[in-house]
Amino acid sequence: RCLRLRAGPHGTRRLLVPMVDLANHDGVAPAALFAFSAAGRRGACVRLYAARPLEKGDEVTITYGDHPNAHFAQYYGFVPRHNPHDTVSVALPQLLELSGAAPPSG
Repeated sequence: RCLRLRAGPHGTRRLLVPMVDLANHDGVAPAALFAFSAAGRRGACVRLYAARPLEKGDEVTITYGDHPNAHFAQYYGFVPRHNPHDTVSVALPQLLELSGAAPPSG
C-alpha cells in the first residue's frame, strides 16, 4: 500500500513506506498518525506518532483517508465494516422516475 502525504517542498506524494504500510485502517479512531519530516537523522523521513496512549499488544492502526467503499475496494482490496464516508450517487431524474413522481423517460 502506498501512503498519500504532503512531503514538504516536494508537494503531495504517494510513497511506499516500509513497516508503516503494514498498519491496518481505522477510519474512526486510529492509534497512530504519520507525517513527513525533513529533520530525520539521515534526512527526510516519514514519522509515525501515537495518537493516544498505547499498551503492549495494542494494534497500531492508521487511517487510509476519508473515502467511499468503492475507493477502498478498488485501491485497498477491502471494504470497511463501518464507513461514515460511504455514499451512493443517484441522478434526480432517475430518483423521481423510481418514486413515481415523474413520467418514465424514453
